[in-house]
Amino acid sequence: DEFSRFARMPRPQPAKVDLERLLIEIQHLYEGLKAGVQIHSRIDPDAVTAWLDREQIKRALINLLDNAVEAIEAPGSVEISAHKRNGMLRIDVADTGPGIPPEAKEKLFLPYFSTKGRGTGLGLSIVHRIVADHHGTIRVTENRPHGTIFVIELPQA
Repeated sequence: DEFSRFARMPRPQPAKVDLERLLIEIQHLYEGLKAGVQIHSRIDPDAVTAWLDREQIKRALINLLDNAVEAIEAPGSVEISAHKRNGMLRIDVADTGPGIPPEAKEKLFLPYFSTKGRGTGLGLSIVHRIVADHHGTIRVTENRPHGTIFVIELPQA
């Protein structure tokens, strides 16, 4: 089922989106889901609205949050933040989990690659495709002192 959805994912239909409302909606999905894990969102005033496909970006962020929440041992947190700079919208999903081994970072967005014992290995491939279909980029960095940050950058022209 996951592969079928990946294979027939529609082209994005960008529209003006209340990004602040979207992030709050996503945050609420995870409240109380895992004891000791907090979800926060922070949005700069310049990023309250954005031009994107709401449902596709929501799916991408949910995939990132699912992975983050699963990886974190309590106490821990995930923060989604957004700001605009130089015509780009930047959305960060930062967690306080164990991080990603360096040898896995270059393979993260490949279909069927997974660091978990279960799952399809398509979650981050789907995220990558959604971001690419929006003419954006995604990368992963370290969240010091521990954890991971997924950085999404989308044009807002």
